[in-house]
Amino acid sequence: MNTYIFILMDYVIITIGTMAFKEDYKMVLAIIFLLVAIVCIFGTLRSIKNRNFLAVFFAGATTLLFGWFSIMTLISEISSKVS
Repeated sequence: MNTYIFILMDYVIITIGTMAFKEDYKMVLAIIFLLVAIVCIFGTLRSIKNRNFLAVFFAGATTLLFGWFSIMTLISEISSKVS
Protein backbone atom coordinates (compact mmCIF):
# COMPACT_ATOMS: atom_id res chain seq x y z
CA MET A 1 0.00 0.00 0.00
CA ASN A 2 2.78 2.43 0.86
CA THR A 3 4.46 1.82 -2.49
CA TYR A 4 1.36 2.98 -4.33
CA ILE A 5 1.21 6.16 -2.25
CA PHE A 6 4.86 6.96 -3.03
CA ILE A 7 4.31 6.33 -6.73
CA LEU A 8 1.29 8.63 -6.65
CA MET A 9 3.24 11.31 -4.79
CA ASP A 10 6.09 11.07 -7.29
CA TYR A 11 3.63 11.44 -10.16
CA VAL A 12 2.03 14.51 -8.56
CA ILE A 13 5.43 16.10 -7.91
CA ILE A 14 6.56 15.41 -11.49
CA THR A 15 3.26 16.77 -12.80
CA ILE A 16 3.57 19.91 -10.70
CA GLY A 17 7.18 20.38 -11.82
CA THR A 18 6.42 20.04 -15.50
CA MET A 19 3.26 22.13 -15.45
CA ALA A 20 4.48 24.88 -13.16
CA PHE A 21 5.29 27.24 -16.00
CA LYS A 22 2.34 26.39 -18.23
CA GLU A 23 -1.26 27.58 -18.25
CA ASP A 24 -2.61 24.41 -16.66
CA TYR A 25 -1.56 25.20 -13.11
CA LYS A 26 -5.23 25.57 -12.12
CA MET A 27 -5.92 22.01 -13.23
CA VAL A 28 -3.00 20.71 -11.14
CA LEU A 29 -4.24 22.69 -8.15
CA ALA A 30 -7.73 21.25 -8.60
CA ILE A 31 -6.33 17.71 -8.70
CA ILE A 32 -4.34 18.31 -5.51
CA PHE A 33 -7.46 19.73 -3.82
CA LEU A 34 -9.41 16.66 -4.95
CA LEU A 35 -6.77 14.37 -3.42
CA VAL A 36 -7.01 16.32 -0.15
CA ALA A 37 -10.81 15.99 -0.20
CA ILE A 38 -10.55 12.23 -0.74
CA VAL A 39 -8.16 11.88 2.19
CA CYS A 40 -10.51 13.99 4.33
CA ILE A 41 -13.37 11.61 3.54
CA PHE A 42 -11.39 8.85 5.24
CA GLY A 43 -10.70 11.16 8.18
CA THR A 44 -14.39 11.96 8.49
CA LEU A 45 -15.33 8.29 8.47
CA ARG A 46 -12.67 7.50 11.07
CA SER A 47 -13.93 10.33 13.28
CA ILE A 48 -17.50 9.06 13.01
CA LYS A 49 -16.29 5.58 13.97
CA ASN A 50 -14.49 6.97 17.04
CA ARG A 51 -17.46 9.24 17.88
CA ASN A 52 -15.26 12.32 17.97
CA PHE A 53 -17.80 14.95 16.97
CA LEU A 54 -15.46 17.94 16.88
CA ALA A 55 -13.21 16.06 14.46
CA VAL A 56 -16.28 15.05 12.43
CA PHE A 57 -17.19 18.72 12.11
CA PHE A 58 -13.74 19.88 11.00
CA ALA A 59 -13.02 16.91 8.73
CA GLY A 60 -16.48 17.20 7.18
CA ALA A 61 -16.09 20.94 6.65
CA THR A 62 -12.67 20.39 5.08
CA THR A 63 -14.08 17.68 2.81
CA LEU A 64 -16.91 19.93 1.66
CA LEU A 65 -14.68 22.96 1.16
CA PHE A 66 -11.86 21.27 -0.75
CA GLY A 67 -14.30 19.10 -2.68
CA TRP A 68 -16.36 22.12 -3.73
CA PHE A 69 -13.33 24.13 -4.85
CA SER A 70 -11.80 21.22 -6.76
CA ILE A 71 -15.00 20.27 -8.57
CA MET A 72 -15.84 23.87 -9.46
CA THR A 73 -12.29 24.49 -10.70
CA LEU A 74 -12.37 21.35 -12.82
CA ILE A 75 -15.75 22.33 -14.31
CA SER A 76 -14.50 25.85 -14.99
CA GLU A 77 -11.30 24.69 -16.67
CA ILE A 78 -13.01 22.02 -18.75
CA SER A 79 -15.78 24.37 -19.90
CA SER A 80 -13.27 27.10 -20.82
CA LYS A 81 -11.28 24.66 -22.96
CA VAL A 82 -14.40 23.39 -24.75
CA SER A 83 -15.71 26.80 -25.76
